[in-house]
Amino acid sequence: MRIERALKRKCTDLPDKRVAVLNLPYELSLDRRLDEYPGTMTVHDKEKSGRLAREMFPVALMSDTRWRQVIEWLGVEEPGLGRVLVKFIDVDRPREITFPPGLQCPHAYMDTLEFGPVELRAIEWMQFPTDISGIVETLGKRVPLEPRDGGSVIVGYRR
Repeated sequence: MRIERALKRKCTDLPDKRVAVLNLPYELSLDRRLDEYPGTMTVHDKEKSGRLAREMFPVALMSDTRWRQVIEWLGVEEPGLGRVLVKFIDVDRPREITFPPGLQCPHAYMDTLEFGPVELRAIEWMQFPTDISGIVETLGKRVPLEPRDGGSVIVGYRR
């Protein structure tokens, strides 16, 4: 209820009284919005994400630190990537996010415009629309990179 009241207060100045998140009328309850869009958010608990990852995948290829390094490096070297596909371990289908996500949050998270803070360890893979292998090589770190659909995929976990 507190979230709904805060949203109403912040949205009273908007001409169409809409919330930017999911672009739904603010009168709808938060629970109803999440029920109508199942699987749109990840767990938001790094301990649960870590346990889930260990249960689902025998091999982890990327750590939180490595994800941060790659995201930061790509954001500097290739700022025009736009939108990328991200497959989270606890969501059935890939989600599109704006790249680069914010890294001004705690170390284990990235801040996305679409979903808010998301655990880096919850990323199964991240697909870029262009070939980023040359940029990743200049980072000087081992990054599990695969070509896919004319672009590149950084793989976080293997089955």
